[in-house]
Amino acid sequence: MAREPHLLGIDVGTEGTKVALFDINGRVVKDAYEEYELICPRAGWAEQDPEKWWHVVSKNVKAVLASSDLPVEEVRGVGVCGQMHAPVPIDKDGSLLYRSPSLWCDKRNAPQCERLKSVVDEEQLIKISANPITTPWTGIKIMWMKENAFEIYRKAYKFLVPKDYIVYKLTGEVSIDWSEASGTFLFDAEKEKWSDELAGALGIDLEKLPSIYASHQVVGEITSEAEKTTGLRSGTPVVSGGGDFLCTLLGAGVVSEDRAADISGTASIVAFYSKKPLIDRRIMNLHHVVPGWIPFGIVEGGLLRWFKDEFGKSEREEAAKRGLSPYKIMDEEAAKIPAGSDGLVLIPYFIGERTMGSPYARGVFFGLTLAHRRAHLIRAIMEGITYASMQSVEVVRQLGLRPDSFRLIGGGAVSPLWRQIKADIYGLQTQVLSTYQGGVLGAAILAGVGAGAFKDASSVANEMVSIVESCNPIEKNCETYHKLYKVYVQLHDSVQALYDELAKIQMQLEKRW
Repeated sequence: MAREPHLLGIDVGTEGTKVALFDINGRVVKDAYEEYELICPRAGWAEQDPEKWWHVVSKNVKAVLASSDLPVEEVRGVGVCGQMHAPVPIDKDGSLLYRSPSLWCDKRNAPQCERLKSVVDEEQLIKISANPITTPWTGIKIMWMKENAFEIYRKAYKFLVPKDYIVYKLTGEVSIDWSEASGTFLFDAEKEKWSDELAGALGIDLEKLPSIYASHQVVGEITSEAEKTTGLRSGTPVVSGGGDFLCTLLGAGVVSEDRAADISGTASIVAFYSKKPLIDRRIMNLHHVVPGWIPFGIVEGGLLRWFKDEFGKSEREEAAKRGLSPYKIMDEEAAKIPAGSDGLVLIPYFIGERTMGSPYARGVFFGLTLAHRRAHLIRAIMEGITYASMQSVEVVRQLGLRPDSFRLIGGGAVSPLWRQIKADIYGLQTQVLSTYQGGVLGAAILAGVGAGAFKDASSVANEMVSIVESCNPIEKNCETYHKLYKVYVQLHDSVQALYDELAKIQMQLEKRW
């Protein structure tokens, strides 16, 4: 008797890699996850070894296949998503040329951004790319590499991004999709192809970039070599996939203008669906993995994990005793603190800012007193990240997009406290979804379209995802947060010049060392 097809999703994240096997209805059959280290050798730098990604992907795929009773031939398609923008150079033989690519949150190319702004018409380039000049874009990271590791740039046959490096290891084919191409600052947003003008401004050879595919398009098949490494059957189709952020939005059903998303993880993002990019230097735009665009704002850094790892010994110990997550304990502690954290305000840019402030931005706890306790800091982290996201919400509203709710995705969606904080600061209902699978589900849906199991990714996502819990704003809290948000904005704007001055001092000290 024929069995229904199954689909494999792979998510190469910043903190770890997840692999999940789904049935045709989007239910997880088996999954596996493994963490790895984010390497930060200097302030503002963040890198990882691509070979580590491949090792963990292979290990997790094998584990998932081995733990399921599914014949491997029933895996009809593979979709890959991953952390975005990190340029991974390979030579013509596919050998890796650089094992420390700068990740999406890396700010080492800030000088290139500053110089670029001084010699080009940024407004013209924003019109072409739909994005301001800022550090995450792949092309500007390649620009840094050309200036600081020229031999690697010269030898590079193609620059891939994390998920496309995995696609290459699976298929032997080089590719890039809509979403990742739109995040290079080398992509013409209107014509949806590589831009000679942008490439000329950055001094990048477009021949070193792969061909652009639709995210659901099959780019190759599992090779016999990849079969030995992963256990997947050779000949299984692999689609181009997409950036983890966009695949997460697909998996959450963010495919229409009435829906927005709040994603809390290593990065905290507010994202909106639009038929066209919203052109404004204060926000960014990425092509969705389905037709349409995603205007968004982002806060980088994984601050709750940072607090847990650096200061959360007691929470970790209590969690071990009770068999809970340390984040659950942190949530319980912060819930005892009133809205507004008794006047404690956090600026959450621990690893720099992209569009509304300095790439050299740092974190600020403002208003600390001897009356504040650890729980105040935890709640202030949640509130500060949401204040920062609110700045992007305001810009998008000014540009005419007014969604009626926020779908919550990622670790923050698990927290009842943070769900309420977000509802109170945004002044909109927040919603918890029926699935937390995120990027791997979106990648699997794309694989299903490519393999012919589904006709349309957007409609399938709508069918698979439902709202299981809603949280409405509390008027009293909204009033408190409205006042403190004004303080946040004034504080945010007033310290920008100091960040740049501090960075200059730090650079001088590093030269002495």
